[in-house]
Amino acid sequence: MNRTKQPERRWFSVAEFCAKYGVLRGTARRWARQGKVSSIRVPAVPRGRIYILDPQWTQIDAPTTGDPSDWYCCLRQCEVATLLGVTARGLRYMESAGKARYRLVGHRKLYSVSEVRRLITQRVLGHNPTNQRKKRHGMLRWATWQLAQK
Repeated sequence: MNRTKQPERRWFSVAEFCAKYGVLRGTARRWARQGKVSSIRVPAVPRGRIYILDPQWTQIDAPTTGDPSDWYCCLRQCEVATLLGVTARGLRYMESAGKARYRLVGHRKLYSVSEVRRLITQRVLGHNPTNQRKKRHGMLRWATWQLAQK
């Protein structure tokens, strides 16, 4: 049995969620009510306490590899822009054109590692790679370029 281990799911109280992500309590409650974050109410009555699932480990892609770090959103917008060699504004243009996929977690845009790899190879090659060999070739060209910069 080859199963990949999923990270532990952590439920935060509203106060813990607000402290971690820097939002107001009213905002966290509204997000829970609107379904923007996964939440539960314990006990399940209108006056019960709200617990919010930690959105840091939100999956952006369906698992395609055996490495869980590829599936989860963990890179911020400024980090992705630096890796791509563009400004944050350029990355926002890519997002608005539908070329870059991200997930909002709290008030931050987060990108998965597999999405960043796709963006890098697309930028280096000038088109979407059609197979694994072209993807590897694009990543190697990008790595060579990065090493030459240093």
